[in-house]
Amino acid sequence: MHSLALTGASAATVGILLGLISGFVLVRSELVWEKTFTDFFMLKNGKIVSIILFSICIGTFLFFLLKLAGAVNCHIKPSSFWASVIGGVIFGAGVFICKQVPITSFALFGTGRVYALWALAGMLLAIPAVRFCSGFLSDTVYALNPPFHYEKTIDVYMPGVLAVGIISFIALLLSALFYFMFSGVSASGDGKKSASSGKSSKKTRGKKGK
Repeated sequence: MHSLALTGASAATVGILLGLISGFVLVRSELVWEKTFTDFFMLKNGKIVSIILFSICIGTFLFFLLKLAGAVNCHIKPSSFWASVIGGVIFGAGVFICKQVPITSFALFGTGRVYALWALAGMLLAIPAVRFCSGFLSDTVYALNPPFHYEKTIDVYMPGVLAVGIISFIALLLSALFYFMFSGVSASGDGKKSASSGKSSKKTRGKKGK
């Protein structure tokens, strides 16, 4: 079976279609709104983590099937442990400040929210910033030794089928856990809001009756 690699007009067409589908799903699932991120950081809504983990579960399984069929190939780039840690901290701080990630920023801008351009501009500025600091990073962060040695692929430790099964099962389990754990918090919060609004409406009616 030939690889799924696309070039030219076919690649652009598929990219546009996947972008439209992804944007529609993100908007409908409410992942593009600032309130969703705010509720997540305040531990009121686990929708973001739940969807990410579910995507890992499905993506891992589908990628493994496509790899077995010879439709995709693995291209593993060399990585640095400490660079990944520092990059993750910077990324998390950016998400906390902007209440967006790259893909949701594009989808949010597609809904007509022009203020998403500020987040996109910051993400684009990160590219020249990393290139400017590449020499400093090579001499400092990339020169640090990792705290432990690890192989490039997990199939060194166990068969590929077992690894995919474990990763997919854990991701699915955690996805369900976050969904049901935070859905109770969200429901209780909505219940308190409705109860308080009901009390206020009763008080208003009582004042009008007097």
